[in-house]
Amino acid sequence: MREKQFFEYSREQEDRIITALAARNGSAATNMMNDLLRTNLLERQLSAEMTQCFLYCLSDTMMRAASEMGEFAVAQLDNMKGELENIHSQDRIAKQKEGGCTKEEVKRLQEQYARIAKKIVRKNPSLLLDRSCRLSQEILEYVSHNFRDPELNVSGIGQHFEMSANYLSTVFHKETGKKLVETIARMRVDEASRLLKKGENVNKAGEEAGFRDTTTFIRTFKKYMGKTPGQLKTECAA
Repeated sequence: MREKQFFEYSREQEDRIITALAARNGSAATNMMNDLLRTNLLERQLSAEMTQCFLYCLSDTMMRAASEMGEFAVAQLDNMKGELENIHSQDRIAKQKEGGCTKEEVKRLQEQYARIAKKIVRKNPSLLLDRSCRLSQEILEYVSHNFRDPELNVSGIGQHFEMSANYLSTVFHKETGKKLVETIARMRVDEASRLLKKGENVNKAGEEAGFRDTTTFIRTFKKYMGKTPGQLKTECAA
């Protein structure tokens, strides 16, 4: 009996496909979908159940891209949804044997998804900037709620959003003009400054603001404030 497998389709992969469609780069979106279909249906040889789950998720990505663009009428979206449902409920896929999909079946699926991708990119989208803006806002909100945790870093934020740290940082920087690692540091410095002005001692202020150790705290604080935490505390006490 073959061990149960799961398909490979991360949030970052989905985001890249939607972003490509939003940028009217149908070929890039199609290439990414082709790779996913080939990897999951030929190389991984998913079960019939997992195959249908994977195709459903891929179809859902296409619908999200079309829906978020706001360029399609309800009737057009319903028609597209019908086409996608037909793809992931085909009899040959639903009755798939343990051997997985054939190359011919995968090729047919690639052609069907490519056809729908072309329909999506024909519209003038406003989704690309909207998605980047929304993601950056979500990142900023997440950081603002978690910067006091000394374990918070770019890698961990990437894991939370199910995206690579590099991709997430790039999107954030393009949208805000700021580096994510510096945004985290700045929030911690601002919080430490607030605490120092309230009379908190240097070590406690750094700890509560999310710094791992006093040395890092003093160095980072001076970088952004032009003075050490001790100097600020002295000024406030004068």
